[in-house]
Amino acid sequence: MSPSLAEKLKAKAGNRLGVRSPSVFSEADLNLEMILERQLILPQQVRDYIVVNPAGARLLLSEERRVHALAGAFRNPRAYYDARDLHASVLRLKQGGAAMAARLGIEYDVKLPKAAAITGFQEFTSPLRRCSACLRCWH
Repeated sequence: MSPSLAEKLKAKAGNRLGVRSPSVFSEADLNLEMILERQLILPQQVRDYIVVNPAGARLLLSEERRVHALAGAFRNPRAYYDARDLHASVLRLKQGGAAMAARLGIEYDVKLPKAAAITGFQEFTSPLRRCSACLRCWH
């Protein structure tokens, strides 16, 4: 559980919590194992969240055999991402994603939100860089 949500609920590790899924109207009684100090999956603006294991997700989603989505993070993100070279970072992230996709098989769709965000940022800022260069030429 996120620290902000734990604070709002006055929850502590070891507490039992009733968690309800509004999408399928199911609920589960889960044990709060820990308050997460840091997570690398969700965008930073998402403050209140819980992380459940696959069994807990199946209970909450009323899904006996499968879970709709599974998020993960690279064990060593610095090996893939370098802010000084965004293009190379995207290539490394995509290579890692392709390796995961190959191991998982075609039943799974591997998405790389950080690579997509970096690519989107580069596409947005590259015309701005050209414009600022053109402005300098006019002076």
